[in-house]
Amino acid sequence: MEYLQDQLLPAQCQSCEEKDCWECDYAGIRWVLSERDRLIYARKLKEQAIVRFQRQIAEIDRQLEKLEKSRG
Repeated sequence: MEYLQDQLLPAQCQSCEEKDCWECDYAGIRWVLSERDRLIYARKLKEQAIVRFQRQIAEIDRQLEKLEKSRG
């Protein structure tokens, strides 16, 4: 992933003289993902959510099947 410095320097960083700001509390404001990497990351999160939802649906189906068998 490629992090880029945001075009506008956050107010918290304007007076900072620290050269290595990766450990700073404001690093997430100052350094942002490139648009490409942001989209790739968003896609990955959606894919993980789909897999999680599929597992939940499968569990619901198993429970429904179990209920149907017990009525049966």
